[in-house]
Amino acid sequence: MKIKEFKNTLPKRKFDKYSASFFFLPFLLALAISSSCKKQDSKNGKDFLSSQYGINSIKVDTFDLVTYSVIEDSIRCTNNSHTLLGLYNDPVFGKVNASIYTNILLENPGTTNFTSSQTVDSLVFSMQFSGYYGDPENIQVEVYELTDLMNVGDTMYQVSTVNHTNDNLVETGFENYLPKPSSKSIVGADTLSPQLRIRLRPSFGQHLIDGVGQGYYATQDAFKAFFKGLYVKVTDYNPASGKGAVYYFNLRAVNSGLTVYYKDEDNVAKAFKYLINDKGVYFNHVDTDRTSTKVENLINDPSLGGKEFYAQAYGVRAVVEIPGLRNIPKGAIIHSAQLELPFSSYY
Repeated sequence: MKIKEFKNTLPKRKFDKYSASFFFLPFLLALAISSSCKKQDSKNGKDFLSSQYGINSIKVDTFDLVTYSVIEDSIRCTNNSHTLLGLYNDPVFGKVNASIYTNILLENPGTTNFTSSQTVDSLVFSMQFSGYYGDPENIQVEVYELTDLMNVGDTMYQVSTVNHTNDNLVETGFENYLPKPSSKSIVGADTLSPQLRIRLRPSFGQHLIDGVGQGYYATQDAFKAFFKGLYVKVTDYNPASGKGAVYYFNLRAVNSGLTVYYKDEDNVAKAFKYLINDKGVYFNHVDTDRTSTKVENLINDPSLGGKEFYAQAYGVRAVVEIPGLRNIPKGAIIHSAQLELPFSSYY
């Protein structure tokens, strides 16, 4: 670290009115000052503490901190290991609404089991749970087809959006769900890891099957041009403070993806699954409403950061400034430095 603009003497301590002395946040430096060494070509204090050099003073000082929080407006969220969906009203940070944009991919481009005649029974978009926070309650889910293509290599942020249709693909009568992230899912005769299974319109499944005859299954790029992906969201509502939930999903898990359940011309039940993986793009869009919250007050008035500030939560980051460092004499050697910050952990 290169520190510039030092003064020649140590001044008396001055308490900044915005300093976080309420929490007693000390920054300690042990300063060793030499009166005899004036050589320009030094080794940055190598062996300086040995007695043969005749150290004539040591000072320990405590510096005030200026602490506050700022909004991080560009958080990358492309192909994260955990993808979020849900709405939660946090008592401190405000209302958070997380939605998902994702490509849907072919496992093996080329030939399929589809023929010229089959009957679609159902179309299910599934996401395997990996956790949650808040209190699960009934939600209404919406799913839309993307109209713009997301390309591998694109960097997406929590504020990014992708154009989509206004036609909700969720099958009528299957809009409402009570997520159960801790309960196994029963699919036919199989017991599977907990997952959210959203029923989409069978007619959209038939639309996907029709793409085979048009050559869209020949390559991954051809399929992505035909079916650009899905946008999944929770219908907006206003839960009480501390209510609602945000759910974590592993979109690359074996139980995640889009599955067409159908019967062939011999009335044999079959299934065809589309995947989500790093050959495509998926990301979170997150809307946060901080109106009338403690965080909004702190952002508008940084002086409140002397009492309490927040780090890495819902796009909020911490700033810690130490103005007194500029007052260390140019000839001083910093033997040790320690920054101490008390914290409270919020569930």
